[in-house]
Amino acid sequence: MNKRIYIVSSPNGQTLVEATSQAQAIGSVVGTLYKARIAKPKEIVELMQTGNKPTENDNVNVIANA
Repeated sequence: MNKRIYIVSSPNGQTLVEATSQAQAIGSVVGTLYKARIAKPKEIVELMQTGNKPTENDNVNVIANA
């Protein structure tokens, strides 16, 4: 695939990224700021008790910020 240069914007500014897709460009920037792991059942219960609910998406279910 051909690489292109993307501008990834955030509240902290803009970053130039050379990538093969928009998702890859965003992932390379966001990946340094966020981490993902499988939630433990106890964590799910605790978060849902504080009002956080899974956000539904076609391909991904995202749990709101803690």
